[in-house]
Amino acid sequence: MLPASQLRNLDPRPLDNLGGVAGLWYVDVADVLLAPDPDGATIADDILLHPGATWYRLTGTLTTLAFSQPGKEDRHGAYFQPQLKGVLAQATAELAAGLEALDGRRFLLLYRDQNGVVWLVGAPDEPLRFSDKYDAGSTTARNNYDFTFSGETTRRARPYLGSWVVAGDQVPVVPSLRAFSDGFSAGFS
Repeated sequence: MLPASQLRNLDPRPLDNLGGVAGLWYVDVADVLLAPDPDGATIADDILLHPGATWYRLTGTLTTLAFSQPGKEDRHGAYFQPQLKGVLAQATAELAAGLEALDGRRFLLLYRDQNGVVWLVGAPDEPLRFSDKYDAGSTTARNNYDFTFSGETTRRARPYLGSWVVAGDQVPVVPSLRAFSDGFSAGFS
């Protein structure tokens, strides 16, 4: 939680505000060597992975990727239930094997929203879990996997300004910075 000294006016910005998720990357928390302190308003440092480890891209069908983060409170205090959902169309043996490899693992997520901001979801001590549901469809509907990364965290998703290397890519993804009038920065590329 941020200290009270960081309270500020929350005026809406006169910018386009597009809904949805444009990109999604995940990494097994067992591959994380060092994660920046998630208690700041923005994560500016890179998440360091063990040698040979990498982030992986998950590409859902157009317009199906969505993120939500409802807040909850119980006798132990306030927490969040982040959930990133999407659809993977057309079942194949390769896709089924790839999804099975995710079963039982715990993940950190990065996602880029349609406004270009990259967000870090989860922390090594508060990871998200993967689940999926297969639907064979009917003769008038496609077959697909509905997937979800979900968990419980004590921190909101944070804007991420670090870089990350994606499996199969030669160069790291590096968000550029965009400064808003109040000094807050968000990452996008």
